[in-house]
Amino acid sequence: MNKQSTLQTLPGVDTLIVHLEITPLIELYGRKIVTQIVRTILDQERTNIINDNVPNSLEMLISEITTMIKQVTLPSLQPVINATGIVLHTNLGRAPLGNDLIKELAASCGFYSNLEFNTKTGKRGERNIHVETLLKTLTNSEAAMVVNNNASSLILTLNALANKKEVIVSRGELIEIGGSFRLPEIMEASGAIMVEVGTTNRTRAKDYENAITDNTALILKVHKSNFFTTGFTEEATTKELAELAHKHNLPMAYDLGSGLLDKINGLELGDEPSVKSSLKAGADIIMFSCDKILSGPQAGAIIGRKRLLDIIAKSPLRRALRVGKLTLAALSFTLRQWMSPNTIKNIPSIKMMQQTQEELKLSAENLQKELTKKNIPCNIIKSSGQYGGGSIPHMKLNSFAIQINFNDDTKAKRVAMAEKMFKQLLKEQPPILGILRQGEFLLDVLTIQKEDHKTITNYIEKHFCPNTPQETDS
Repeated sequence: MNKQSTLQTLPGVDTLIVHLEITPLIELYGRKIVTQIVRTILDQERTNIINDNVPNSLEMLISEITTMIKQVTLPSLQPVINATGIVLHTNLGRAPLGNDLIKELAASCGFYSNLEFNTKTGKRGERNIHVETLLKTLTNSEAAMVVNNNASSLILTLNALANKKEVIVSRGELIEIGGSFRLPEIMEASGAIMVEVGTTNRTRAKDYENAITDNTALILKVHKSNFFTTGFTEEATTKELAELAHKHNLPMAYDLGSGLLDKINGLELGDEPSVKSSLKAGADIIMFSCDKILSGPQAGAIIGRKRLLDIIAKSPLRRALRVGKLTLAALSFTLRQWMSPNTIKNIPSIKMMQQTQEELKLSAENLQKELTKKNIPCNIIKSSGQYGGGSIPHMKLNSFAIQINFNDDTKAKRVAMAEKMFKQLLKEQPPILGILRQGEFLLDVLTIQKEDHKTITNYIEKHFCPNTPQETDS
């Protein structure tokens, strides 16, 4: 049968939408949506035939239609069990917000709210007020505002204070952030003129001073929050740059990135600079992420001198980059938790980071017991977790992991079985993201919640075939 004849045998839209498996979907999602998807599948099938591929049967077409309808209509954003040991996992939404925060969101944002309404005066209010006082109190700053992420904080600040003017920055701090976005590109988008000084590994305060001209708008320091350098290195301190900037009547801005507001009792953070200490060292403006160490929702904060933030607040970009009520409510809740050591320890990610070795070992032992009951051979090994989210890259969080043991006589087959398990668990509801490390399948308990032990055990039992080699997906 030639292509034209095969194309003529394709069922029409009217035939497919009255099929027994499709009709109930019309009742659920409406005729327009279902018809559109049926046409899309038929278009794909025509292309398939024209490209000399074997045509699908009617049953296969129906299956593709129902699958696409489910993909379109069901939520694609779903919970994931994080067994990677990376607390602030960027691909998994960084900081988990927790059930207490979600309850507050439901109460304050489920219906109407005073987002931009002053209940005292009965007039329009300012949405920034819901987090401004909290940020000012926690950082001891004169003013504060929030936009939708830290890249926005930087673009807004530079655009408002240095559009078409020079901004001095060290070559060693021209970082690349997630999604292949680089600092020079962000600075160019802001309208600022970047002036690089120093070298990749060494930049001194004198390098900045030598680059100051009549067209210099500010001095920028960028925290290397997602990498670190060792060896023959040197960088100008916040205090040195602030003093230099003030000597020349310039503001000094610090892109702090990781968003550590202040040191946290019981949490080893090394020499990670905090927002509060950096402001005390003389920085005029500090920008940071709210979904990293701060452990709130995605947002970017700008804090510092009121006279500078007043200028930033008047920029037209501020409205384009503002956050909504969900973000403000979530950030307000998180900031209030930072007010006391007794409440900060309840923030989910901080709680994970502060787990003791005894607690982690007990968690690993409990999960191992659950798996052993299902006759799944496994053992506990030492592991190293991470803060993640582009924060404190040089520090590890000592942890433990469950290693699933696949019984086979060859390493190649054991590796194939581990890879198969990794992929199969990602297809479950909820998906389970484990670790593939040196041919072994691991589950790091640092980021596993106790209530997920049973789910993990049941799914591993479902896919575990100790004596049957499993081929990896093509």
